[in-house]
Amino acid sequence: MFVLQVFLVAFMAGHAHVSNICGKADDVPLCRSMVKGATDPVAATKASIDQLITETKRAKEASVQLGKSSFMGACTQNFGDNILNLQEGLQALKSRDKGTLMSSLSAVVSLYSGCDDAIGEGGIVTQAAGIVSINSQLIHMASNCLYLADLT
Repeated sequence: MFVLQVFLVAFMAGHAHVSNICGKADDVPLCRSMVKGATDPVAATKASIDQLITETKRAKEASVQLGKSSFMGACTQNFGDNILNLQEGLQALKSRDKGTLMSSLSAVVSLYSGCDDAIGEGGIVTQAAGIVSINSQLIHMASNCLYLADLT
């Protein structure tokens, strides 16, 4: 009987962790929406990166529509680079290369921040308010991806 109780406690503890994979993420509600019900860290990370790729593509399109200033061009370039970095991250996730995965996701956060820097330096914060808002959301999403990737 004691062995059964120990097994049940261990099983339930593990189950509680899995069902609340986003419990310690920086943005728990956003994380939960990104993982789309996945409870396995690898599946949750993949779902999150896939969603971040989709949103980054939208951000890139929005930055192109905003104009051709060199400052906005930096954002457009960074969004494009991040799509590639995220695709590299997916490959690393698939091959279980955690170092490359974490490196790719860290680069993504850095490039999103670089877009904010370019907008600020260009003095176009008001004109680019939409991109600034989108970029802030992308940074939160990328932070959640890093959190989930660390669980893999």
